[in-house]
Amino acid sequence: MEVTDVLHRLETRASKASEIIELLDQQIREAKKAAIAQNTLSEEIRLREENALLRAEIEVWKQRLIKAECKNGVKQYHNFCMRTNEPKHTKVSHMSQQIFEKQGKLKESKKANEKHDADNKSTKSGPSDERQVDNKSIKSDSKSIKSDNKSIKSDNKSIKSDNKSIKSDYKSTKSGPSDERQADVSRLDFRVGKIISAKKHPDADSLYVEEVDLGEGKMRTVVSGLVRFVPLEAMQNRAVVLLCNLKPAKMRGVLSEAMVMCASTSEKVEILIPPSAAVPGDRVICEEFLGDPDKELNPKKKIFEQVAPDLKTDEEKRATYKGKLLVIPGKGNIVAESLINVQIK
Repeated sequence: MEVTDVLHRLETRASKASEIIELLDQQIREAKKAAIAQNTLSEEIRLREENALLRAEIEVWKQRLIKAECKNGVKQYHNFCMRTNEPKHTKVSHMSQQIFEKQGKLKESKKANEKHDADNKSTKSGPSDERQVDNKSIKSDSKSIKSDNKSIKSDNKSIKSDNKSIKSDYKSTKSGPSDERQADVSRLDFRVGKIISAKKHPDADSLYVEEVDLGEGKMRTVVSGLVRFVPLEAMQNRAVVLLCNLKPAKMRGVLSEAMVMCASTSEKVEILIPPSAAVPGDRVICEEFLGDPDKELNPKKKIFEQVAPDLKTDEEKRATYKGKLLVIPGKGNIVAESLINVQIK
């Protein structure tokens, strides 16, 4: 009888032990899943914090770019400068403050991750007799989590790329417009000027030295090889068309800051005549080739040399580029005195 009772008690205890072991297995599985989920959540939070930080940095660079463009007179077609009544410099400083705050949060997130890693290690060092967990399910969850992390990292890379692009645009804005535009007449700065005085070059019999008013508030000195073709008295107090963005160059010791444009053959040269209503500083353009002229033509690019062959007078003595008229808008055409179908230079 006693043996039977002992066996019964042992069976009961074995049954309870099995239940306890099964319960422990279940708790271990749930604990591991929770640890993985928590670790993934922490990683996601960290990546999102980095994402937000990068976006804030981009916004800072955008504001700097806008500020630089506004300072340089670049039009803001989307009106970025007027999105709020808040001053731009205040907005930038707010963005900087947000970056510092996000950096602090990111550090806190990293500390939390380290703590979770320590907890995970503690969980892994549990009883040695625990049963095998459903590895396939956990691996599947891990793959899904890694996929999400890759997606977040991909977004971060995209943001960094945008940031680099903004920095590049900012540098481009600071360095000024590129000279890689197509070489056409729009890149030449033709303007009306008035010769206030002209005299013979002291060291060259074939050259005149003129003082020219271009409406800039100061005179420009221009050296012209017109002695053979235009009398000195005809050079005084007359309106002319000048190419104003050539690089200044010395001609027999005198710095020339522009070039008087003429209709020219090997035997005859005539100074181009602007409309009577023109005033110093009026720009001469070709309406079929519009654009801002270069600040200064790069001699190495030979822009003028590429454009010059298409500068000619037509059958009516009018100055043209590729057959299209050179004009002062609202005032009239540029003409030669008598030469037709000849080169302008």
